[in-house]
Amino acid sequence: MSKLILDKELRAKLAVGNGPTELCDPGGKPVAYVVAADEYMRLLYDQAWAESNTPEAEAERQAALEAYRRGDYVTSQQLFDELRQLGYMPRAGR
Repeated sequence: MSKLILDKELRAKLAVGNGPTELCDPGGKPVAYVVAADEYMRLLYDQAWAESNTPEAEAERQAALEAYRRGDYVTSQQLFDELRQLGYMPRAGR
């Protein structure tokens, strides 16, 4: 995500405290929407909640739990060792 520092004039134009602001090109076509930071976080949370509460997500959770019960898992140490061997992590002590 990019970051843009607003001057007072642009911040006043956006008026994010009054709900979403539609940003349009010179022809009036919407190109972006600006929402307050807390509203953005709530939207992200709502999206994550919706995606994690589907029948598919529940089936994945149940399959993962069953695999764990069968012993089909690796320890953190085993995972880190494999990542080091593949060159994705520094060697121990570095």
